[in-house]
Amino acid sequence: MLMASKLCAAGPHFKEGGVRAWAAKLLMSRVGATTPSADRITLLRDADGDGVAETKTTFAQGAAHGLKSPFGMTLVGETLYVANADGVVSFPYQPGQTSVTGAGTRVFDLPGGPPASGLNDATRRLEGVEGIAFSRFSTADVVRHPIVGRIVEAYEGPNA
Repeated sequence: MLMASKLCAAGPHFKEGGVRAWAAKLLMSRVGATTPSADRITLLRDADGDGVAETKTTFAQGAAHGLKSPFGMTLVGETLYVANADGVVSFPYQPGQTSVTGAGTRVFDLPGGPPASGLNDATRRLEGVEGIAFSRFSTADVVRHPIVGRIVEAYEGPNA
């Protein structure tokens, strides 16, 4: 199993010294998300099939591998696609591989900066394209710290 480790970068809507920046910093610190983004993909291997990963290794990390706040991955044939905050990169992959070598190949860029969201733009452009599906989660799907559920509710509420 591959796991993306990242933190979202604060955008210009979090102006230093503003109320939103203060609230964001408070919430991020409460959930332990105030450190710089790891920009890492970690490989977890369950060698004996008991549901517990016996090994944990860094599969890819940082700008050298083309990672910038990675948030999603999919394997298609022998190609691993990684969705970053600013675009999608791909890596050749072979079964049993434990790390990538070299930088990923840039597949396409996502628009960035406020108020655009690369994820929202990709969703808008790709919704309805045959072979592509999106999963949407609600607070019922959140299995983390209770404050994360409240953050999701705040973004889905009437003031969203």
